[in-house]
Amino acid sequence: EAFGISLIEAMACGLAVIATAAGGIPDILQDRQNGLMINAGAADPLAAALGKLLDDPALAATLGRAARRTVLEKYSEAMVTGQYLALFRELVPSR
Repeated sequence: EAFGISLIEAMACGLAVIATAAGGIPDILQDRQNGLMINAGAADPLAAALGKLLDDPALAATLGRAARRTVLEKYSEAMVTGQYLALFRELVPSR
């Protein structure tokens, strides 16, 4: 996915996420702040990131809370609706 709806869904559930820097994901996920960013194309970075979260449940919980906060602040229904309304008001002249 270019934007990462499944990523946002997981983050909204408060899950610690692991992703690569593909498409729009870097706009959503900040490495070690609200998830873990890994290099694409190799299994070792994924295994290491999974191990890190499994070995450190407190880190997983912290990243999960930050992930949920990110989604609520940037991608909530109210936020996105407001952004669309502002765009429509800008594009459509008032009468």
